[in-house]
Amino acid sequence: MTARLWARAAGLPYRQIFGRGIAILWLLFGINYFFQLCLAWQGVKEANQAVAALEQRFNRPLTAQALGELYYNGEQPDPDFWQSIKTLYENSKPLPSELSALSVPHIEFPPEAMQQVRQRFQDIETNLTQQEQMFSGSIPPPTLSYKRGHLLTLLLSHLGPFRDFNRRSRWRVRLALEDGDVNAALAASERQTNANNALLRETTLIGAQVWRACTEIWLDSLEMLLESQALSDEQLNALTPRLKATEKQVPAMHERAIYSEAVMNLDFFEMFAITTETGNEDFDNSARWRDFRYFVPQLWWYAALDKANVARTFMVSDFSEMPDRSDIGRPLLLSNMLLPSNAAGKKFHGLTARLRAMQALITAEQHRRRHGDWPEKLENLPEDPFTGEPLRYHCGDCVLRVNVATWDEESSCWSVDAQQRTVSAVQVWSVGSDKLDDNGLQAPTQPDGHRPDDIRAILRLKPQKL
Repeated sequence: MTARLWARAAGLPYRQIFGRGIAILWLLFGINYFFQLCLAWQGVKEANQAVAALEQRFNRPLTAQALGELYYNGEQPDPDFWQSIKTLYENSKPLPSELSALSVPHIEFPPEAMQQVRQRFQDIETNLTQQEQMFSGSIPPPTLSYKRGHLLTLLLSHLGPFRDFNRRSRWRVRLALEDGDVNAALAASERQTNANNALLRETTLIGAQVWRACTEIWLDSLEMLLESQALSDEQLNALTPRLKATEKQVPAMHERAIYSEAVMNLDFFEMFAITTETGNEDFDNSARWRDFRYFVPQLWWYAALDKANVARTFMVSDFSEMPDRSDIGRPLLLSNMLLPSNAAGKKFHGLTARLRAMQALITAEQHRRRHGDWPEKLENLPEDPFTGEPLRYHCGDCVLRVNVATWDEESSCWSVDAQQRTVSAVQVWSVGSDKLDDNGLQAPTQPDGHRPDDIRAILRLKPQKL
C-alpha cells in the first residue's frame, strides 16, 4: 500500500518502484526476522528451563517476594527503632575513618594520642550508651522494599550502624582492658555478638559481607581478651562453643548470599516486564520495555541468553566456583556486568580459617594453664579450608604488622605508619587463598611483587603496655 502511494505521488508505475528486487529483499528480511524470532523463542525456553533448575537447586522461588519472606521470616519491621539508631549513629562518630577501620589490637598510640581517643569517647558517651542499650536487646528488622524489578536499587542503610557499632565496641574492649575492667570488656564483646546475630537474617551479598566483617571485628576483641590474660577458666572455656557456633553460621550465610545474588541478578530482567513509572504489572501511560521485544528479536534473544547464563552460573555451592567475568565473553554483556566476583567465596573461607585458628589458640592457652607452658606443637589442628591440610602453629618469634598512630596538632589529623616487627607470640594460621605459607603474615604487596595473605589468630606473649 505504501509503495502504491509513493508510485502515485511520483507519477511512476508501481512495478518500477516495487519491483522484483525489492520484493526479494522484503522476503529475505521476513525470513531473517522469523529466524531471529525463533532464536528468541528458543532462548526464552532455555532461560525458563535454567531458572526452573535453579529454583529446584535452592528449593525456593527466585522472586523478590520470596527473598523478602526469607529476610523477614515472620518478623515485623520497626521503623521507629531504626530511626533512633540512625540519629544516634549520625551524632556519635568517635574516630576518623582512617583509625576506626584499623585493626585495634595492633595499633599503637603514644599516651597523648590515646588521651585524644578517650576524649572522643567521653564526648559521645551519652549517645553511645543509648546505642549500646538498643543493640543489647532484641533487634528488629528495618523496613526494606522487596519489589519486583527493583532489587538492584534496594537500600541497605541499616548495615552501616552495625559495622560502626562493632568498631566502637572493639575500642570499648581495648579501653576497658587498659583500665583493668575485664567485665566491661566482656560486656562489650557480648553486645557485639548480639548485634552480629541480628545480621544473620541478611539476604544480600553485601549484608553477608558486613556480617563477615563484623565477625572479624568481634574476633579482634577476643584476641585482646585472650592477650590480657584476665579471663577466668570458665570465661575462657565458654569462648570455644561460641566460635564453633559461628563457624557453622558461615556456610549458611554463604548459601543465603548465593541465593540472594541469584534472585537479584535475575530480577534485573524483570525490570523489562514492569512499567517504569509505577513499578507494577498494570499497564499505564508508560510502556513496558518488554512490549517492544518483537521489534528487536535479536536483542530479545541476547537477553534470553544472558538470563539463561545467569541462572546456570549460580548452580554452584560456593562463590569460588563462579567463572571470572572475563571468561563470560560476548554477547552476554549483562552477565558480565551483573555477576559477583568469585573472590567473595575466598572471604567466607578466610573467616572460617580465622575462626578455626582462634579455637586452636584457645586450646593452646588452656594447655598453658594446665601445664604452665605453651605447647611445642598442637595435636589435631583444625583443617585449613584453603588446602585441606592442618592449620599451622608456632610459638616464638613472629612477624607482626603494627600500625603506629600519632596525632598532629598543627593539622588536627591522625598520622598512621605501618611497621613490621618481630615479636614473641603464639600464633595459629592458614596459608590463605594463594596457598603459600608466609608464616602468618598478611601485608601489602612486598618489593618482590608477592602479597602475603595468610590468615591467623595471634597472642603476643609480652605485649608492650601503651
